[in-house]
Amino acid sequence: MLDKKEEENVDFDEFLNGIKTVMLYDNYFEEMESLFKYLDTKKLGKIKKNDLIDSVSKLRSAIEKNAESGDDKNKCELRVPNEDDIENVYANMIVEEDGFLNYDEYLIVLFKVTLEGMDWNEKIWKLNSNGENLIC
Repeated sequence: MLDKKEEENVDFDEFLNGIKTVMLYDNYFEEMESLFKYLDTKKLGKIKKNDLIDSVSKLRSAIEKNAESGDDKNKCELRVPNEDDIENVYANMIVEEDGFLNYDEYLIVLFKVTLEGMDWNEKIWKLNSNGENLIC
């Protein structure tokens, strides 16, 4: 999950981000697994990178539409990555098959694009002081 081989060390910041993700997103990985299974229509254990980008774009559009309507009840606290975020992370990865992501690679992409640009202290404070569930 942290984009390391078993024999490689994980630096402290990467480890800390992994722990924070687990703490903040209690069902994050279950939801990511469900999305992967949904996108893996042929049940090959891999998805097309472009299918992931298309589904994330649809999610972003739905969130933006919801925000424009002023519906605070369904407000999303998470940063949903855009196409460039996914492309940038993907470009810096060594993948098993070009244009595809296996489950581990998929988790790495989503994990890294979710972490970029987040103010963790603010998210943790909101979670602790308000007891809000930050999953949307």
